[in-house]
Amino acid sequence: MTQPAPPSTLTLATWNVEWATPRNHAPITERIAAMNADILVVTEGDAGVLPAGGTHLDGGTDWGYRNTKPDWRKVILWSRYPMRSIDGQAPPGVPGRFTMAQVLTPTGDVTVIGVCIPWRDAHVRTGRRDALPWGEHMAYLKHLAEVVRRYRDQPLLVMGDFNQRFPRTRAPQQVFDAINDALDGLVVITAGQLPGLTRQDVDHIAVSDHFEPQQVWGIDRHDDSGRLLSDHDAVLAAVRIGDQSSI
Repeated sequence: MTQPAPPSTLTLATWNVEWATPRNHAPITERIAAMNADILVVTEGDAGVLPAGGTHLDGGTDWGYRNTKPDWRKVILWSRYPMRSIDGQAPPGVPGRFTMAQVLTPTGDVTVIGVCIPWRDAHVRTGRRDALPWGEHMAYLKHLAEVVRRYRDQPLLVMGDFNQRFPRTRAPQQVFDAINDALDGLVVITAGQLPGLTRQDVDHIAVSDHFEPQQVWGIDRHDDSGRLLSDHDAVLAAVRIGDQSSI
């Protein structure tokens, strides 16, 4: 009997759930389950919002700020397929904002980097209060560029909270140039205002040229009654991956 071909399309999703407060935890969990993602990156959340089954990794609790909630994580990477952790890649000083793994999809291995890039005022008026605007953001991008260069010749995804919009809106040009340099060789397939959204988002999915986007869309941050679930919208993409024996 001929075996069916492995699935060649992955559904990707990422969402900053703004710590999923008790009031919003259940509807956020339900919405994430309904996304039916194969690979998911949740930022500013906890493992309780993840879909049932699958496996997950996170960046830990050390992201440069005092954390009083032991379950909170800046970045969590979840997959319905098995994963192998890739160690030793976290940016110095902000390991909690980064996680990385190989996802063992039926078509072949995919390297996934989950990020929560610091916002423009990280440690400017809060935390250590010793940084300049965009300083922490730029330092993170410098390290991210090194990691992307190392892995971009293989199937690679970078997903999470980029804290910048594509195309550029209010970020200084040099900051926008830095994130493009960090993602050199990848395409941000969630750029622009996506179907389902009323604004550009800062949560993004970037892919290497091993992937062909089939559909990209967003899910609004409000529920059906208009209640705000998060300060971020969710973004999703269906991407086709090639037969890796030919890559």
